[in-house]
Amino acid sequence: MGNCMSNTDKGLASGPKNQTIIATAPPIIVEPEKAQQEPSDISDSEQTPLHPARPQPQPQPQIFAILRNGYEVMRGNMVEIQNHLDAGEERLDDAVEMYRRLHKWADMHKLMEEGRPDMNTNAGESSPKGFFAVLDQKLDHGVAPEGGFRSKEHEEELQVAEEHVEGGIQTEDLSNIREAYAEYRTIHETHLKKEEDIMMAQVLALEEAGENMKELMVTEILALVVDSDDFKFFVQHANYMLDRHHGEMPKARVFDHALWVCATPEQWKIWRSWIKGSVSEERYNEIMAAISF
Repeated sequence: MGNCMSNTDKGLASGPKNQTIIATAPPIIVEPEKAQQEPSDISDSEQTPLHPARPQPQPQPQIFAILRNGYEVMRGNMVEIQNHLDAGEERLDDAVEMYRRLHKWADMHKLMEEGRPDMNTNAGESSPKGFFAVLDQKLDHGVAPEGGFRSKEHEEELQVAEEHVEGGIQTEDLSNIREAYAEYRTIHETHLKKEEDIMMAQVLALEEAGENMKELMVTEILALVVDSDDFKFFVQHANYMLDRHHGEMPKARVFDHALWVCATPEQWKIWRSWIKGSVSEERYNEIMAAISF
């Protein structure tokens, strides 16, 4: 995947990007007696169809997919680690490297959720707050880490599992690493599922309350990582995983569509080049086809 460390331009767009939904046309009914026609002297290429195909509706951006599809990034990453471990000793270094990448990416995702501890985020007095503090402030029913998303017990359990993985890595013993990683993966995936289920309902509640979802994402969540030297890594690693582990779903396209909505034109020029270098040509074309300039 190469070196993914780079600075990005600062500043985010403030206005929404408009897209047009084109209604699906009603079915065309051909009368039986008119279905059979005399052959034409005009070639197929010269004939103008009576009912030309209508363009399909453009997919609408799902802005909070930047967080939601982050769970898919981490799930895909864990599959990659497991595949390397299953391949044996010759792929052990790859497994360890992929584990390091998972931690780096997950830390950035966690920062977007929890905010910076030194900014008094839960009090809602400064921005960017992070996702959990936004929910507490906007919905006022306590979903910050101590209130629902991430319990202290879970954090302690995951920390112990991570220490076991690190201990296995230090021994360089494949069987030890496999055993420790199996424990870690089970705990991590259980947490992701719990958090995902809660998050989806909360995002829907924000939308139904009429909140400006783009503004929340740009000013309170994405702002926590967008100026980081590691933001290039964040975008590229996400696209690499979502492309490889798509599950027959447009995971990368949905993630990048949300990024595009939040970007300034100058930022998008840079981010688009990162994306292009991280996914297949087919996936890149799919992503760009969904974006309406």
